[in-house]
Amino acid sequence: MRQTAVTAFIDQWENRNFYQVTYPEPYIFAHSRHTYIDLDELIDEDYVPNSGGDVLLTITDTDTNLSYNEYRRTDERGKATWDIGRFLQIMMEGTLKDDAEFDYNTNSKMVNRHYIYVGLQYSGVYFFQEYFEVVNGADEPTDNWWDGTRRLHWWYNYPFTFDFRNLDEASIQKNDGAETVGNLPQITPDNYNYSRIRINPHSIAGLWANKVKVTSQAGMGFRYGSFSGTKSNTVVLIGHGCTPNEKDIYLRWLNRHGELNYWLFNRQSLTRKTKATDSQRAYIKDERFAGYGIDNALLRTLTVEGEIKCFTDALDGIDYEIVRQIFTAPFVDLYLPEPSQEMKQAQWQRVHIKAETQTEALRHADKYTYTRQVTITLTLPEEGQLFV
Repeated sequence: MRQTAVTAFIDQWENRNFYQVTYPEPYIFAHSRHTYIDLDELIDEDYVPNSGGDVLLTITDTDTNLSYNEYRRTDERGKATWDIGRFLQIMMEGTLKDDAEFDYNTNSKMVNRHYIYVGLQYSGVYFFQEYFEVVNGADEPTDNWWDGTRRLHWWYNYPFTFDFRNLDEASIQKNDGAETVGNLPQITPDNYNYSRIRINPHSIAGLWANKVKVTSQAGMGFRYGSFSGTKSNTVVLIGHGCTPNEKDIYLRWLNRHGELNYWLFNRQSLTRKTKATDSQRAYIKDERFAGYGIDNALLRTLTVEGEIKCFTDALDGIDYEIVRQIFTAPFVDLYLPEPSQEMKQAQWQRVHIKAETQTEALRHADKYTYTRQVTITLTLPEEGQLFV
């Protein structure tokens, strides 16, 4: 959160007033718990609180021209608070699906964001006006997003992406070789300050790499709630060269900060469970004879629910923090590597994570110890039936 100084303004009646406002950082995750605009004080020229004054908040999506107004009456201390989080979520509605889709034949894609204006009006005058960039995701005050080095695992024979700021160039190092200044698949034109792109690493590393390091001094990120637009960003991709097969379960999901994460799980078991619901058929004759046999007068509804149990290899603390975000992801997709006759190409299938208890072993564990493992059960779409 940021805070203005105590600032003077002249209202429409030419009266002198003072205000102080606490407001969000310029880059906002729309699905955070709260996004507050706090009018810390509104006082007159004699430093007396303007209690009971009507203050109008205007929030406008400059990309769609969607706008909302909301009044608050200041309390006895000249204070008022707005939580604009729900407005931001409405303005980002429909973009979450777009962020989840990526054509892996392309080099990059712009991550959705909207440019939002917020203004506060008192006595006919907008005394506070600010602009924000809003993206899908949620942030906590203790989160460090893009602060320091991000280490990601890249199974380079599977579809994969990573997010980076929409820059033209970055320092690229492949397989611990010499660092070179390489071109990122930048998207232009771009009039936003803090936009980011979803990158296919094949565009900068080729078909494979055991290790790829991408660094820029012109990055961005959060550290303990404070945003910086001039932060050093480093992404290290650890390459794995496995071939897609039926023994593995490759999943992707949208993590808390709106980035696509990927992980290769080991298949443990497949369970199919049949569910049945019986209902009595009406107006069946007592003898119930039919040409094909005796009718039991029951109509049974049957569905088959499939569950796949899968697990990770041993994880250290860094990888565990990535994988465990799958439990709160808005969606999880299962990769189907074999093209079907109808689809003609590999596809992602939407699945769900079954609610289960996860236990993390902590004995003799630190951030870099491989003592953690994640086991999950995927619930597949139900199969229907024929009725007779």
